Amino acid sequence: MRRVLFMAAALLMVAVGCKNSSTDIDTPPPFVLEIANSDISIDHTAQNVEFEVVCNQDINVNFAVDWLEVVEVRHDDDYVVVLRAMKNMSPKERYAKIFVVAGEEERIVTLKQMGVADVMQVVIAHRNQHLDSPEWGGTAVAGTIDWGDDCSESYTEGISHDYADAERHTATFTMSGATSFRIESIGDMDSLTIAVD
Repeated sequence: MRRVLFMAAALLMVAVGCKNSSTDIDTPPPFVLEIANSDISIDHTAQNVEFEVVCNQDINVNFAVDWLEVVEVRHDDDYVVVLRAMKNMSPKERYAKIFVVAGEEERIVTLKQMGVADVMQVVIAHRNQHLDSPEWGGTAVAGTIDWGDDCSESYTEGISHDYADAERHTATFTMSGATSFRIESIGDMDSLTIAVD
């Protein structure tokens, strides 16, 4: 009887040992392919564009536009895809679908590049202690103002500036997207110059 119990215990240990060894087999990690930012917008200038890809397999990157090129695909903890966008010389925005492929899976990154906007520069030489910005007409008007007294700032609607004195100052307004401007009152103006790029 002891021999039977001993044999049964030995078989049980072998069975448990076999069961444990089957769980020690390495199973591959679950497949991962994630892109944090799949919608990217850039301005019209030539520039590098980067985005991160989290993937536990090798990836391929492709697209069907001639104004983009792959600079590099780095792989540290995650992948970093670096593309080079050429300057958009058109006033119209353009789009590219970038396909990131790993195995049978793919993800799409949409890249939008803005069109080149006309730049209007208005230079006002004056002798006022206060100057209001012209009112600008156009689409998505933006720009910078150099007030001519070592003070510069970004344009906002209704912006104005006070000077420390009434000496001659030259204010330069460099505006993108502007198609027209209107000056309500200029006071003591010496000259006005307009240039469009």
